[in-house]
Amino acid sequence: MSLSIANSGGQLVAHGPLHRLLPLPAASLSKVYRVMPLAPVSAPSMTFAGAAAYMPPPAQAAERTIGEMIKLAQELPDFSIIKSIPGIGDNLAARIIAELGDMTRFKKKNELVAFAGLDPRISESGQDDGDHMHITKKGNKRLRCLLYLAVTCSIRLKRDDNSIKDFYIKKKQQSNPMCSKAAKTACASKLVRIIYSMCKTGELYQYNK
Repeated sequence: MSLSIANSGGQLVAHGPLHRLLPLPAASLSKVYRVMPLAPVSAPSMTFAGAAAYMPPPAQAAERTIGEMIKLAQELPDFSIIKSIPGIGDNLAARIIAELGDMTRFKKKNELVAFAGLDPRISESGQDDGDHMHITKKGNKRLRCLLYLAVTCSIRLKRDDNSIKDFYIKKKQQSNPMCSKAAKTACASKLVRIIYSMCKTGELYQYNK
């Protein structure tokens, strides 16, 4: 159900069941896809304006595509809901929506957690040292990476009304403390549950200590 991009004859071409994901005209949907623009490996020393002009055509096209993607995502009700979560801006919100697809197909939170591959994996030894949070990783890797990125951005914020940051600190300070990566993974699992509940109820983010 995710969106992808391929290079065909020097042009970026979208692939994926777009019409199933977003209730928008087919002509507009053809412009929406997942893409991560890459900066040049190396470039001569130059000003900011010069660096922008130095960007190769594919990267410029990618930037325009992201803009179109955000513009179309803004027409969806889930966009403002997801964007209201601390640490998630226009870019992340649009990408997360594209990877989530049709939310109505998830009847329970655990189904969405499993879709993201964040459901816990049963340890054969039955022992956890706190350094890791074992997850199945069988779901959507791109969605999992986006959630992890959103958690990282959220933790760095200095605002107080941030339940994700509170949860991260809690995991780091518990009796069997988690390492940073494991704590962020636990936060990603919590975040996807929050997104599920918010999209189901249609409510914006509300801080609960």
